[in-house]
Amino acid sequence: LKAGRDGSGNPLFAIMIVLQDDEHMGLPPFIKGGSLKITPLACPMTTSRFDLNFNMVLNGEGLAVRIEYNTSLYEQTSILILRDKWLRLLHAVQTSPHVPIHDIPVDTLTSDCREQPLWDMLA
Repeated sequence: LKAGRDGSGNPLFAIMIVLQDDEHMGLPPFIKGGSLKITPLACPMTTSRFDLNFNMVLNGEGLAVRIEYNTSLYEQTSILILRDKWLRLLHAVQTSPHVPIHDIPVDTLTSDCREQPLWDMLA
């Protein structure tokens, strides 16, 4: 194989989905109660490490989702549509947990204003 290689992307995968729960994002047990003080530092993200990254955290209020994407591949409008379809899919799974994902009706994922298929945006 002499396939061309684009060195600007991740060589293993392009899309990452991360789900963490708030309970396990705290300090390790050996640090808790000790004299070490750790303060979180907010760092603005200016570069996407992957083509598309869904980072989700379950907390006491629900599911917090951060979407990081490569702006040379995706427009913000496409990401917002993808986010809305993702949320509709999660809602459908939550309200009907016994239904396999492949049996969820396609109209569940479409909105009145946009009829663009989900996977067309990822192609």
